Amino acid sequence: MANSKQFQPFLLVVLAFSGFIPCLCCPQFQREALLQFKSLIFPKYDSSDLNSWNSSSSDCCQWKRVTCSGTNVAPKQVIGLSLNFVGASYFPSDALSPLFLLRSLVNIPGVGLANLTALVKLDMSANKFNGSLPGDLFSLSKLEFLDLTDNMIKGHVDRSLGSLRSLKEFYLDNNFVKGEIPAEIGNITDLQIFSLRGNVFSGRIPSSLFYYLKRLEILDLGDN
Repeated sequence: MANSKQFQPFLLVVLAFSGFIPCLCCPQFQREALLQFKSLIFPKYDSSDLNSWNSSSSDCCQWKRVTCSGTNVAPKQVIGLSLNFVGASYFPSDALSPLFLLRSLVNIPGVGLANLTALVKLDMSANKFNGSLPGDLFSLSKLEFLDLTDNMIKGHVDRSLGSLRSLKEFYLDNNFVKGEIPAEIGNITDLQIFSLRGNVFSGRIPSSLFYYLKRLEILDLGDN
């Protein structure tokens, strides 16, 4: 029994050098997806921040603007990207579809978002986004934070906004959205901040906003 205890440290060393301890780096398919994404936006957009995104680096969790799950998790997963330097016209967003575990995403166009079902935070502010609210947004059932401020969004707010029942903060400031606020906003009972400042909204404020949004702390409808 004593001899077996003496060999335990040696056994651990052998296991470590034999590849039995799992790599605490990001999955290969996520690394490849990020490299593909980089190739799509270059040379249209160049940023020194993406110099760390290269094929010689095996762990994309060490790259700038990339957030991964806890360091003690094997393998780690890419759960957040900060892409606020990229204009909406630079790339097709479905290039990031392999990163389906993303929980946080900063600045990316709306087409192709439906595959990012784990998304909790989406920041598309000041992203040169043009057109109506992308329909893919309304399939992100886990979304808690949505910022569409300072874009060129037009049209109306779709009733499907009410399907984002996990939403806590919604910002649509400084766009060109018109029409009425849909009554379905009352379905988002966890909503705490609802800001539509600087648009072209008209009509009555739906009573559901006051009856059902008991947790609402900030309501900003100025400059409409």
